[in-house]
Amino acid sequence: MAVAPDGTLWSVDGHSTVNHFSASGGLLGSFTPSGLSHVQSVEVGPDGTLYLTDADTGSPSVVAYTAAGNPTGRSYTLSDEAVALGVAIAPTGEVLVTNASTDRVEVFSASGAWLRNIGSSGAGPGQLDRPDDVVVAADGSVYVADYWNHRVQRFNLAGAYLGGFGQPGQNPGQLDVPYAVDLTPQGNVVVFDKYALTEFTPSGGLVSRTNHGLSLLWDYQGMSIDAAGTVYTTRLSGLARFVPAGAGAPAGTATVKAPKKGVRVVKKKVRLTVTCLSATPCSGVLSLAVKGKPIAKSTAYLVPAGGRAKVKVTLTTKGLKVIRKKPVTKALATVTGGATKVKIRR
Repeated sequence: MAVAPDGTLWSVDGHSTVNHFSASGGLLGSFTPSGLSHVQSVEVGPDGTLYLTDADTGSPSVVAYTAAGNPTGRSYTLSDEAVALGVAIAPTGEVLVTNASTDRVEVFSASGAWLRNIGSSGAGPGQLDRPDDVVVAADGSVYVADYWNHRVQRFNLAGAYLGGFGQPGQNPGQLDVPYAVDLTPQGNVVVFDKYALTEFTPSGGLVSRTNHGLSLLWDYQGMSIDAAGTVYTTRLSGLARFVPAGAGAPAGTATVKAPKKGVRVVKKKVRLTVTCLSATPCSGVLSLAVKGKPIAKSTAYLVPAGGRAKVKVTLTTKGLKVIRKKPVTKALATVTGGATKVKIRR
């Protein structure tokens, strides 16, 4: 399934029917694409184009459609035995497709020309065993749900291995056949597996684990995250929605820490450490203000009990103007549990 740029949802059912829903769950329309035998997943490009994968061997493996259900004329054919499961669109416009038959991710140009492979078959670093899903971050990092290896593998768009995280199991930080992977608005990695939704930092640090309690389909599962951080997943009889931390009632007592010399602004963002002082997880919203006026977009956080997490806060245009007036600006960082004075260096 996938969230479109306009916030609506697209999903595929067991009959290869593509369904279009509003964010609240109302059915907006549906169509059955011609020429595809076993539609497995859907991704939506920045312009609203739908990319549908076909898990049956043969060609093409991915076909692009308009939102009205009409073929655009663009298709993408895997180079060898084709069992296409997941598809992602890179910031460069390249199209990435997971090939479960050959244990790799294949990369195409936007027009459909095959370019290169990412990964190979196996259980070692940079190797894959039935890659189910793929997502590409804004910096070009490629995250792959490595199904039978019970982990996530990370590459760059050129195919170089950057690391991985997760191991077999059902405890925090562990994964059990990860079906799908996507990114939060803050850039963290959320993995949907047989039992839980687990959020990691880009380098693999554990942020949270939520048992989803869903009855799942027998085969491929889908997941997508919208601009507000809401997580949507497939289930046996439809879709499920999970509200991000901070969207509901805040919980736990937390505090903010920053270096005495202050934190620097990097690409319009500042990174602050939120520490959970409670015996239960802390969730809420981190905000920054100067003289009572907000200077940044409020950012949701979820920190394990007794743990800590780096939270990136994006400064507003007005906030940047305030920070640029002085070498060091004193701001008030507020979380559930109290407020802390921090220094921000331009």
